[in-house]
Amino acid sequence: MALPKNIYYQIDSPSLGDTLSATPVIRKLSKLYDNQIIVINNIVDLFKNNPYVKYTLPIDFFSQKMVESDDEYFRSFVLPGRQNQFGVERKFSSFDIRQIHANDLGFNLMPEEMECDFFPDDYDNPFDLPSKKYVVLHTAKNWPNRTWAKEKWQKIINYLAENKIYTVLIGKEVEEVNSKHQVYKTFDKFENLHGQDLINKDNLSLCWHILNNASLFITMDTGPLHIAGTTDVDILQLSSAKDPRLSAPYRKGRQDYKYTHLKGPCDLYCTNNLKFSIKEWNSINFVPPLLGCLDERPNFDCHPSTDQVIKYLEKFFSDKLL
Repeated sequence: MALPKNIYYQIDSPSLGDTLSATPVIRKLSKLYDNQIIVINNIVDLFKNNPYVKYTLPIDFFSQKMVESDDEYFRSFVLPGRQNQFGVERKFSSFDIRQIHANDLGFNLMPEEMECDFFPDDYDNPFDLPSKKYVVLHTAKNWPNRTWAKEKWQKIINYLAENKIYTVLIGKEVEEVNSKHQVYKTFDKFENLHGQDLINKDNLSLCWHILNNASLFITMDTGPLHIAGTTDVDILQLSSAKDPRLSAPYRKGRQDYKYTHLKGPCDLYCTNNLKFSIKEWNSINFVPPLLGCLDERPNFDCHPSTDQVIKYLEKFFSDKLL
């Protein structure tokens, strides 16, 4: 029997990080079928240089009529926040999204298969950044339990400026919507920046090169975290309400390569702790809101302190002799 002529793969995730998390599946499908994959997703720039991808179709441009009898069609990231035919909600907050994409196609990824792919355009350093001698910060205001306070970021920026460490701010203001909530990711303005504010000035390829050429990237669980996971940069992930094992990048088959997770005072990780589904809905079969401390501790912060970050930076710069 002949192999399928075309392999179509529809990825229903709308966000950068969730969509990039499908690239291990794309790579695996391409190798299994010895064929490039036709990807159906709206973030077309994410795949344009991917050697495992034939081309990308925006979802609105795709029709099932395109799939012929000798083609294969796959689809992942289905039913987020909704119940399946058995009345069970797939709790995406409790999964590694890379495995969500794989499980939707009926298999599991091994650790050595979990590394994500991004293939950038060529780079000519349009912002004239110093080679390997700068730190990148992603300071987005996101869901409250995934946002580090402005005054904390400002203290880190002040520390970096005092030590004459070139600092680059990256990010894109975007609207993020899931089945129940909507958030507009914005960025504060900071003073005393020793470096450049490139927020809303880069694209995916520039972001990749900026990260790959940096000494260190500091972020929470964000889309750029996943982009950074396709580079060789050192990553410092600031703790949030999500267990880092579900989002930390895989590089060289493991999650600790040039990666540090800096934990705050709480390790409940309530975003993906089913205890709080029961607390909110009296059942594990619902996902609680992601808006704040689900343990209802007044004025409680699950994020690390600025002192913790500065202590890490002091050791990092001492070790690197930056």
